[in-house]
Amino acid sequence: TITSYHTEGLKSLSRERFCLVEDLRKVKLSIYRVLTQLFPEYLKLFSNVYQGSALNILELYNSPKKLSKAHLNTIASLIHGGCKTSADDVIKAAKNSIGIDSDILSFQLTQLIKRLKSLNSEIHEYDSMIKSYVDKINSNILTIPGIGYTTAGIILGEIGDISRFQGPDKLTSFCGLDIEVYESGKFKATNHKISKKGSKYLRYALWQVAKVCWIYDPIFNKYYLKKKSENKHHFVILGHIEKKLVRVIYSILKNNTKY
Repeated sequence: TITSYHTEGLKSLSRERFCLVEDLRKVKLSIYRVLTQLFPEYLKLFSNVYQGSALNILELYNSPKKLSKAHLNTIASLIHGGCKTSADDVIKAAKNSIGIDSDILSFQLTQLIKRLKSLNSEIHEYDSMIKSYVDKINSNILTIPGIGYTTAGIILGEIGDISRFQGPDKLTSFCGLDIEVYESGKFKATNHKISKKGSKYLRYALWQVAKVCWIYDPIFNKYYLKKKSENKHHFVILGHIEKKLVRVIYSILKNNTKY
């Protein structure tokens, strides 16, 4: 059917996007590693060195030595409004840097920034494609607070036809959120963990939704506070919210209703 075609498309697109995001994470770690050697003071000047003003400066000046010789007005023009760091702060930090003056590190930084921008561009294009496919399916799971186009694409793509699952418990198991019970002879484990046997992509999407839905939705917020009053840890509560989300998603997809 047309819907199954779109869900298969979402599955492929979302998984590829997931890999790109993982590549992006690794590139950011590499940039951080290079900066700790090349220009460690720079990491303290900006809250996020992977975008905006901080990235614009590094793209033109890939070493503290070059940056120390830059014109004040040039650096000022690269710093966007709202940034607390001034051009003078940047140049002073470059002049007094204890970093290693290395052509190799500067070259690596330039290449990593190119890869970072390329990955961001690719992810943006995947986001647009995923949005178009989610719109074609026109699913009601977008009415659930915390679910956006990206997470909706993963959820719809991984679940596919909801009639494959006999009930919410089967879907919970497919997500890998069911409890793994370990018993051997007379021994019965008391510290139970989720099985993680299902789709890691689906589990990732549910975790992203669980982190925000309890903040914006009164029903999930009430549930969160109830578990909090029982002295449950924040991450344990999010795990419970994930399971609750699975039941809500199952009901919405099965009955074609809104949240």
